Order: sequence, then structure tokens, then C-alpha cells
Amino acid sequence: MLLRKCDTINTSELENYNPELVLGTYNFNFYFDGKTAFLVDRPDGREDVTILKITPKNNIAIRRFVCSHNLITRIKLSIGYYDNIKRFIEATRDDPLLGCAYKYSGLRVRRLSPWIASIVALAQQNNSFRNAWRSLARFIARYSDIQRIYRRQVYIPYDPGRMLCKIMGYKGFYKGPEYCLAKFDQAKSRDKSIIKRNLKEISEETGLGYRVNTLLNLAYSFTAGDVAINNPDRFYRSLLEIKGFGEYSARLAALLAFGRYRLPPIDRWTIKLASVAYGIPERYDVVEDEFIYRFKHDSGLAIFFLTVLLDAEPTKKALTRIKQGRICPEVTDRPTPLTLWKYELQ
Repeated sequence: MLLRKCDTINTSELENYNPELVLGTYNFNFYFDGKTAFLVDRPDGREDVTILKITPKNNIAIRRFVCSHNLITRIKLSIGYYDNIKRFIEATRDDPLLGCAYKYSGLRVRRLSPWIASIVALAQQNNSFRNAWRSLARFIARYSDIQRIYRRQVYIPYDPGRMLCKIMGYKGFYKGPEYCLAKFDQAKSRDKSIIKRNLKEISEETGLGYRVNTLLNLAYSFTAGDVAINNPDRFYRSLLEIKGFGEYSARLAALLAFGRYRLPPIDRWTIKLASVAYGIPERYDVVEDEFIYRFKHDSGLAIFFLTVLLDAEPTKKALTRIKQGRICPEVTDRPTPLTLWKYELQ
């Protein structure tokens, strides 16, 4: 597929915006190589690929098959072009957890589609950073359409309906989400063993484990139209209605899909680190109140930065670093949120 030059986003004119940080953080090597990123989506069910190339002047050149003003605006939204995090960075000065954030003030949260953001949040449940992102890499590699673009293999993940068909074992031509929803309801009422067998296969292939049961619930709810994908608050609330998807996962998905920062996605890792760094009780409600008090409507962004600054280290190692004042990212031979794209995880 040949994509033509569409436009250039003048990120060099923005205050504290680093394209490499934005495009590379929490990204895979099949979507980013250090200078070129591939954004994939399926608006209205169509395959959609955008190439973003960092220019020598630190701007972002866009290549697409079709261009329009609305699409450029959507791309800018997806790379945090309009995000102003100056207030947040000022709030982190001298903070015992986030005091190093100012060195990474060029970082923004890349927006994911609501479907993919939900899968990312699902993979994080009771999981380490490296296991979660290895599972995600395997999931995308196995359950995607593939396009060859400029000698690169680009994965375009299945939409929820296609995933639902995959779970029920349908191998024919994909006829759309409504067809898969109807077929799944029929299969569920006749023989659940097929669904269980396919879920087990997905679990083993990806490493998602027991989370595949929630993956099924997500795929079904998205396909049935039960998830509000155009409004951050409604999206968050609708996710809470899905079995296996709790407060942490819903907040994280809303953060990644819409930049919804005002409620922090807090897990046991965050509770432990905050209780030590801030000298507060090791309780969910106390830690939540502390983050909201310190970072106001950017408390969710604070959690995102925290994982980046501490290299998403396991709890014990992260606590050691905090006690030693080592709260900036460190050079390591293992994948971290900043260097994930440099590794082959499949």
C-alpha cells in the first residue's frame, strides 16, 4: 500500500513536546522504530493506517492513503497535541514520587481506540508490566489483519465482532459484528464447550490466562453496543457493568482512550508505593484522596507518569528505589515503558 504525504504537525512550536517520547512510550517495535510510528484503527469497520515520521526539525510528517481536516484533528488528539500538562508538571516539583517528571515534560499520553484501551487495561489486572505487555504483543500479533507497508509488517487488530467470531470458532469470511453476535448467541445456547476450548487456546497463545473470560465479556459488550465509545464518562461507567472489569481497569481504559485524568487508576502497586513515599496509611481511599489532593484533575496522569518514572518495576524493587531517592528512569537491559519498542516481545 502506498501512502501519500498528507500534512506536517509542527510539534516543534509547542512548549515541551517530545515526539519520540510520545510515540515511543508504551509502544511496540512493530508500531514504532525510533523515528517512524504506525497508528492503526478501524473507523466504521475499515482498515485505517497512518504513518507518522519524526522529521529532522522534530516535527511529525503524516502519510496516509486518504487525508482530510477532520482526520488530521483526530491524529493530533491521538498524540496528545492539544494536551497542556504545565500545571501538572509544576505540581510534581519536589514530590517524593514524581519529582523527576519535569525531565519528561515532553511526554504525553497517546490515545488508543476504546476497544484496544480496554484490552490493555485488562492485561494489567494482577499482572507485572513485562508479562502484561508480552501478552498484549502476542494478542495483537495473533488476532490482527496484516498489511505490508514500506517493507514493514503492520498489525491491524480485529474489531470486537471479529474477536467474538474467533472465540466461538467461526472460520468463514467475516460478515460483520451483527452476524457474529447472532452466531455467538446461537453457539452459546447449543454447545458452550466450543467457546471454552477456544478461550483456552487464546489463553495459552497469549498468556492472558484467566483474563480471557473477561475478554469474552468485553468483546460481547462492545459488539452488542453496550459500551459507550464516544463519551469518556459514559465509556467509564459502561465498562463497570462488564463482569471482570472493575474500578482500576475502567479508569485505566478511560485514561488511555480519552485522556480522562481526573480519577486515578489505583492498584496495589500504587497503594504500596504511595503509602511509603507520602507516609500515609496503606488504604485505597486514603491513597486516592492523596493523589487527588496533590494533582487535582491530573491525578490519573500522575499514575501514568509514576509507572514511566519508576520503569514499572515490581513492588519490591520500586520501593527500594523510592527509599534511595532513585525516582528517575534508569538504564536497564530489560523492557521499560520508555524502551518497550526496542524489544521483540512476541
